[in-house]
Amino acid sequence: MIDARNSKIDFSSFTQRIKLLENMLEKNYIFKDVTVLAFIVGNSDILTYNKTSAMQQWLFGNDLQDTFMVVSKNKAVIITGKKYAEFLDPVKKSALNIELLVRSKDE
Repeated sequence: MIDARNSKIDFSSFTQRIKLLENMLEKNYIFKDVTVLAFIVGNSDILTYNKTSAMQQWLFGNDLQDTFMVVSKNKAVIITGKKYAEFLDPVKKSALNIELLVRSKDE
């Protein structure tokens, strides 16, 4: 689990990588006929390595439990808890079309 106050996103790498995903979806040359990518991570006490964790490490430099992310050719939507939303806040303020939604603990 990350400490949002002490961890920071490599904003330059994140920007390049999210744009790369969006371009791949728009140009349709790797993800044939795919219009969106969805990445879902639940909450687990057991550390597992999977494709979603690898994607989060690549994009954010951290694993974000209880986080749902959808990437399309022109927008990314991230639904997460308050702690991870604080960590992700810098990407929301970028020129990229990113929507960050904060869910409550009981959702």
